Amino acid sequence: MAEITELVELTSIAEDDELVVYDVSVGAGNSKKVTRQKLLEGVARNGGNHNFGTSEIANLTTQNASIGFTDGATLTKVLHLASIVTVGDLMSETGETQTVTLTGALTTDQLAWAMNGILPDGIFCQAWISAADTVSFRFYNSTGSLVAGATYGVRVTAMRFA
Repeated sequence: MAEITELVELTSIAEDDELVVYDVSVGAGNSKKVTRQKLLEGVARNGGNHNFGTSEIANLTTQNASIGFTDGATLTKVLHLASIVTVGDLMSETGETQTVTLTGALTTDQLAWAMNGILPDGIFCQAWISAADTVSFRFYNSTGSLVAGATYGVRVTAMRFA
């Protein structure tokens, strides 16, 4: 491979510009070329055409991200909270509602939630955004006997689409 004596900083690069890659794998021809588009294929970046339906998104930390979907929806806000919910003793065929505060949540947001453990047999739980900043959890005892109260870890994620 020819030695590069001077590198000039680029002010812009087009999708079809070629980049030189030095391949260090065993038996490789060492010097190869690739277009910017091919090199960044599958990498989420500003202005890219991304198929998140078949890709895993890891470490997306901004609440100001805008992700579009094929049905035309755009994910505009994500709110997340890990909290605890304490439920009292539940008599047979009775229920109880507990709430947690998720600042910024709206009743029009979509909610995903999970608990950190298994509920006792016969106890059902549902969750929803019941008011601004409030996620409600409704526990119901469908058994024929008392079920002792307990504390559960919960994780809630509210997603806003435009």
